[in-house]
Amino acid sequence: LGPVTGSQWSWLSIHPDYRGLQLAKKLNQFRIELLRELKQELIISYRYVGSKVSQAERPKKRLTQHKFHSKIGFWSRVLHPQKFSRWHVNSLERNLVWMTSPFIPQPKYSVPDADITRFDPTYLSQALSLIQEAKSQSTLCIAWSEKTLQNQLAGSPLAQTWVVLKQNQLTALINFHILEFQGLTTEKVAVIDLLVCLPEHKSALNLLMKQAMASMYEEGAILALKLRCGDTSSSLMLQQHFLPLPADSYLVLDWLNQHVSIPKNSRLQILWR
Repeated sequence: LGPVTGSQWSWLSIHPDYRGLQLAKKLNQFRIELLRELKQELIISYRYVGSKVSQAERPKKRLTQHKFHSKIGFWSRVLHPQKFSRWHVNSLERNLVWMTSPFIPQPKYSVPDADITRFDPTYLSQALSLIQEAKSQSTLCIAWSEKTLQNQLAGSPLAQTWVVLKQNQLTALINFHILEFQGLTTEKVAVIDLLVCLPEHKSALNLLMKQAMASMYEEGAILALKLRCGDTSSSLMLQQHFLPLPADSYLVLDWLNQHVSIPKNSRLQILWR
């Protein structure tokens, strides 16, 4: 599989008063026609099926089976148990977090490490090289350019990136954004997009993760999430007190021309939007 052009779609929602008019089908057909005109080959999206009230498409029809690549979920780390237990809509999860809160360590800055610093545009070419080396291990990943990576790492006030520098060489990187999520209350949630390092510097990720989560906590985030798509070491995430949530969404790979088969257990480097 070589480079392909594509796009990622985040939302398709119909107001309850207008359901049953095949508007979703028409919108979907419109986007396919639009992207074919633009010579696109792939649409990446998700179908959330973790709730009975979800209107998301399910892989029931034979014609749609091929595009539902796999079930996918998140790594989850509660940063503020008390606020989380007042925010989450699921009473079972609220109560479990409340009962286990004495055992959930509060994120805090570790011993100051001069090698850990916030991302600066002068590190962009090194960051791109680091990610390109990491993507060689993935079956499907984003082909970043300096322009698109700059936008991802520092293109908006929402984007935050921390890096590890060893003798002026960038060896590890974490990129996340903090958004307000509506539950029983409105709270901030940190979503980790990129977490990469050179193979010989994996130990640096522990300190980098601690630094990033302390920053998330300081800015009021009650929860940190990372998509479970095979691009992150399970031992690292467990060591940092992340837990794997049940897979509650389908990853959908909609090939517009020729279908490309990608193994279900492939390592992916994709974003959640």
